[in-house]
Amino acid sequence: MIRKLALLLGVVLLAVVSAWALTKEKPVEAAFPMTIVDDEGVTTTVAAAPDTVASFAPFITETLFAIGSGDRIIAVSAAETYPPEATAITRAVSKDGLTPDVARLRQLAPDLVMSSGFKDAAWKTELRDAGIAVVTFEAHSVDDALNDLDVITRLMGQPKTALVSHMRKRVQSMRGSVNPTRPKVFFETFFPPLTGAGLSGFATDMVNTAGGAVVANAEHGEYVGWTLEQLRAKDPDIYLLPTSSPALASRPGFSQLRARVLTLDDELILRPGPRMVDGLDKMAAFFKLPAV
Repeated sequence: MIRKLALLLGVVLLAVVSAWALTKEKPVEAAFPMTIVDDEGVTTTVAAAPDTVASFAPFITETLFAIGSGDRIIAVSAAETYPPEATAITRAVSKDGLTPDVARLRQLAPDLVMSSGFKDAAWKTELRDAGIAVVTFEAHSVDDALNDLDVITRLMGQPKTALVSHMRKRVQSMRGSVNPTRPKVFFETFFPPLTGAGLSGFATDMVNTAGGAVVANAEHGEYVGWTLEQLRAKDPDIYLLPTSSPALASRPGFSQLRARVLTLDDELILRPGPRMVDGLDKMAAFFKLPAV
């Protein structure tokens, strides 16, 4: 009898292990040559996983380090701050401190250049004419950002990592727990002049995902200008303030706003990179606090 029970248990255990083996997610290897259409509509074919990369967006640099490809970066923009290792990489920028230095990049000859912004910039054409692949990323929502992180991972020749999968789960969990009564949020993106998140865009979707509702004036766009009078009329419940902005107490007239102020690191709320989920968590926790 004992022998039969042991045999039966062995069969059940084997079945469980086999089922786990069949359902376990397997890494999806990146296939080359890889052709993608970037966020400027430019079609680029990357022949093989790049050994060297130039990154002209802090969130791209951060992503490359997060997926274990930071050692392949040979040039960056002037805005890199995280991780600390990124600040030691060659900053291949022109005298304006912003535009990539084409001559320096041609000298460095990276296998791939990844950037954000610089729409239809001439330097991209110059690099492509020199045989250097350039890919542009522009995230207009949280899901856009997650998809971009997936593409960056594949471009580096890496299998699908747990990073983006974990981030997606955190975002889905957050969306599933949003209170139907959303606080009205003004998301300042720059000052001065007073600029805030508009009716759409990455910043707005960050607030929506975390359980808030962005207040917007009549202008359309991702980032729009405001006057203090317009802001008073909208009467937001929460004022989301990046750490790079001056405190509201130092600005004439802003003390009359009744909004609770949430100050967060710019890098957590304005960069569509790996740490944006930390920014979302902080927003969501604050949005759920009872009004004072």
